[in-house]
Amino acid sequence: MRAGDKQTEVGVIPIDWQVKRIGELALVGSGGTPSRKNPAYWGGSIPWVTTSQIDFGSIESADQFISELGLENSAAKLLPKGTLLLALYGQGKTRGKVAVLGIEAATNQACASISLSSNVSRDYVLHFLVSRYEALRNASNSGSQENLNAQIVKDFPVVCPPPFEQRAIAAALS
Repeated sequence: MRAGDKQTEVGVIPIDWQVKRIGELALVGSGGTPSRKNPAYWGGSIPWVTTSQIDFGSIESADQFISELGLENSAAKLLPKGTLLLALYGQGKTRGKVAVLGIEAATNQACASISLSSNVSRDYVLHFLVSRYEALRNASNSGSQENLNAQIVKDFPVVCPPPFEQRAIAAALS
């Protein structure tokens, strides 16, 4: 280890950087699915995103849409453009993938929404989580199907340089 570095749970980092939990940096939530038995809940104008669209980039459109009635009568919430999404579960390699909403949209319950504090760089956290894809997958609970949940996401460690360094790192990686 070099002078000016320290050992942390995520490895060696500069001494003036910190390790924080996602729950300290953001509000973490999840979405919901309106009942498929009620056709009035579907085919509206609200984009509804599922984990199949979370693939390390920006989500600019949706494959499915719900109505205002569907939004009001489910756990789905309208999320602002810029919200980070993390796949809590899904087929194959989906679990642990992240993306940023490029549109205002609602999501299903398999997507964690991460709404960061204003003093944290969204692009930095996105790049950091992409780099920690395998660690996120390995944080899954065990059982009949390995899944992530809101508490696991909230407890996940993030290396936090000062804000100006977060922006510089994100710009370099972009």
